[in-house]
Amino acid sequence: MIYGAAVAGSEWSWGTLKVAVARGESRSRYMLLAFASIAVMIGAGLLIVFVVGVLAGLIGANIAGVSTSGLRDTDTIRSLPRLFARGWFGVVEEGAIGFAVATLARSQLAGIGAGIGIYFAETFARIFLPHVIKYLPFAVATAGLGVSSGFGGGGGGGRLEQLPADTALLVAAAWLVGSLIFVVLFTERAEITG
Repeated sequence: MIYGAAVAGSEWSWGTLKVAVARGESRSRYMLLAFASIAVMIGAGLLIVFVVGVLAGLIGANIAGVSTSGLRDTDTIRSLPRLFARGWFGVVEEGAIGFAVATLARSQLAGIGAGIGIYFAETFARIFLPHVIKYLPFAVATAGLGVSSGFGGGGGGGRLEQLPADTALLVAAAWLVGSLIFVVLFTERAEITG
């Protein structure tokens, strides 16, 4: 969310959107391409983090004398691209919401603050609204992976109820598309001056 908000907010505060519109660029096309670049950079960042994490895990296991013989498990290896794609989609969905909030506020800081606020609000609302939370952005991003979130696992409270992974991806897609539609509609109608 924070990365999407930072990019969208900069379009307004730095005046790059105004310059693009003055050159004759379509507002909608410009904003959608800006978001597409965010999605690509998120993928690149996740890939780098994944590779570094695997290498660090291997080095740490070797230093600690832990066996790495399970690395040849073909089922696990085959599931990695699917999990990577699902994780990327979840992060992109969250980025779209940050992008939309920062576009509405025309501010990087507002978008970043809203992203952090939504995260904490979802976390605390798990106590009071567990059946609603499963449809909110961070919950669907986690559920889309098809793994347990681990929330609520102690003290007899049970695990947080999650949507099935494929349903969560559909809800995440709705959040993503809805956010981008909002961005396009707002940007098309916004006054770009100053």
